[in-house]
Amino acid sequence: MRAELHQPISALGLLLILATGGFLLSSAAIGRLLARTGLRAGLSVGLLLAGGAMVLAGLGSWPAALVAMVLYGLALGVVDGGVNVYSTFRMSGGAMQFLHGTWSVGTLAGPLLVTFLLAQHLSWRLSFLTVGALEAAIAAILLLGADWPHLPAASPVEAPSPHLSLPLVLGMLAFFLYTGVEAAAGGWSYTLLTEGRHFLPTAAGVMVSSYWAGLTVGRMAAGVAGVRVGSRSLLLGGVAMTLAAALAFWLAPSPVWSVLALPLLGLGLAPIYPALMTLTSERLPADRVTAAVGYQTAAAGLGGSGLPAGAGVLMQVFGLALLGPFLAVGAAALAGVYWLETATLRDGRSN
Repeated sequence: MRAELHQPISALGLLLILATGGFLLSSAAIGRLLARTGLRAGLSVGLLLAGGAMVLAGLGSWPAALVAMVLYGLALGVVDGGVNVYSTFRMSGGAMQFLHGTWSVGTLAGPLLVTFLLAQHLSWRLSFLTVGALEAAIAAILLLGADWPHLPAASPVEAPSPHLSLPLVLGMLAFFLYTGVEAAAGGWSYTLLTEGRHFLPTAAGVMVSSYWAGLTVGRMAAGVAGVRVGSRSLLLGGVAMTLAAALAFWLAPSPVWSVLALPLLGLGLAPIYPALMTLTSERLPADRVTAAVGYQTAAAGLGGSGLPAGAGVLMQVFGLALLGPFLAVGAAALAGVYWLETATLRDGRSN
């Protein structure tokens, strides 16, 4: 994309920032949006807008791509926020892991699709058009299908906005750091592997897919384990493995360790986001959960764009090798927030 659209490495950061602007707007207002549209209509409109944005990006020039990212961010906030609000109230911890595991299937399929197209000497644009068509098809299925159940009466979508208590702030910070590490690893590892560690493009594409495969397998496994193991235990194991894999990716940049560290990093990251979302109701009163989910989703979107964008700027200045320490520092910060959140919750219970 950079080559065809004549943009520098740091241009990815601009795309992410624009998408995040739209995402933050719709995520923060998700309670009011769902109250007016309902789940089915809200999700359908979000998917149609997302599909249109992908088609615009696939067919257009660089200015069209910028507009498409704003529209896609708005759409993603509606879809992501709506599904997370619903699942927080309606799903167990294990079911939440399975739900986000299906998201991981998409993240695995995406790099494989692009790698296949490039290996066939076809345009990257076809991947955008394919995803856009699929999103429009899912929207049509939702519109023609049965109504989604309403949220529980005890959990109104127009609940009051939560004040910025320490548990909420720590939760938002955890989501910010998690998505930042996840997106930076997924978005920049291909560039580092091909331009910094001199892997062939096809091999690097497969390795990036192995990262997303680790995320997918990890979430499906966490869904099974969630029946017997609590969300907090899954969260602890995920944070520990993430830190270890990030350190390995940084401190052992040999081909063998590069091949091993990426899927292990995905495996460690896998249970963190669903577990954090499930534990929202443990950290906050029930009437504050809906608004808190919107806040946390917005923080996740900000981390998923802001941190990779910052990584891109730093790598352009100091070199691609900076990705390794960037991921390690992010994982260490996430571990620190987890420890502080656990200690705060424990102290609150004892008091």
